[in-house]
Amino acid sequence: MNDELKIIKDEYWFNKYTDETLNISILTTLACNFACPYCFETRRNVKLTPKIENAIFEFIKEQSVNKKFVHVDWYGGEPLLNYDSIKSLSQKLIKLSVERGFTYYSSITTNGYLLNKEKIDELVKYNLRSAQITLDGPKEIHDKMRPLINQEGTYDTIINNIRYASQFITINLRVNINAENHLKIDGLLDEIKNIPNLNLAIKAIVPASYKEYNKDVLSAQDYANIVINKYKYAQSLGINTAIDNVFEGSMHRYCIVDSDSQFIISPTGKIFKCGESYADDEKGIIGGLDENGKIVIDDQRKPFWDKDPFSFEECKNCILLPLCLGGCQMKRLIKKVEPCSPEYKYSLDELIKIYYNLQNSEG
Repeated sequence: MNDELKIIKDEYWFNKYTDETLNISILTTLACNFACPYCFETRRNVKLTPKIENAIFEFIKEQSVNKKFVHVDWYGGEPLLNYDSIKSLSQKLIKLSVERGFTYYSSITTNGYLLNKEKIDELVKYNLRSAQITLDGPKEIHDKMRPLINQEGTYDTIINNIRYASQFITINLRVNINAENHLKIDGLLDEIKNIPNLNLAIKAIVPASYKEYNKDVLSAQDYANIVINKYKYAQSLGINTAIDNVFEGSMHRYCIVDSDSQFIISPTGKIFKCGESYADDEKGIIGGLDENGKIVIDDQRKPFWDKDPFSFEECKNCILLPLCLGGCQMKRLIKKVEPCSPEYKYSLDELIKIYYNLQNSEG
């Protein structure tokens, strides 16, 4: 008889420490051209300098030894507000990949407003494979939730950019929902149903604790029920959803943060583990520039993010352990809230049914 817990542990620890891919998120700037009322980021007009760019390149060069793949996610703020740094570092990393023999590819987490035809055409040449872009509903809803700083709408520009970009790269479309806008999400799904190479992920809005956000925030259970129903409708339209791959990642990790080969680098040269934790005074800082201008990892701070999901009493006998693997470290360590994924915790039966039907329809 197989020891199922041992199998899960072996898979988890193997993937944590022997990941063949170096995953680096680079914040090109902390500036943003949007004024989303729920955003957790602190807007600052800070961007990468040539000095920090060079330090980042040297850090990647050092960390990429014996890696088969190097993946960079361009992040921000709005990363395209510092497009020059993206081009500069991309050129250097492509050259390094040829010299070292690893495969280099990139993605971008962007609001999508500046991701026009000219940039897509150029970024594809720099090995861009995917973009995460957010639409929070059909035009009338999205333009209220994700306007430009001057309050002008952004929907039309973003949807046109998505339609063009989807011909060349994967679009990971994120939709943030609260108790109000989820009632209109079907209208958005109807509009995007024929866009190729698109994957849908629906997330609950969790605004920053320091910000006043008056819209109704969904409870975890309400969110789980709503998101399952929305995914069902999306799949009826032929849209790929986050549920499609929910069981394929089991026994690996809850989040890329759980990999020992994943780092986030800010425009000031600090290293973080989580994309929600990169203010200069955050506990999530695990390194930064030394006196010689070299980016180094602080071995005293890095263990803060190390996670042993098999040591958590509430997880040891939980049926969700193979899927959840201890949940979100940011929620557990810093936000001090429930770390589990609501979809898993409250809608597991529905997830299994959806996945079963999907496999049968494909087979």
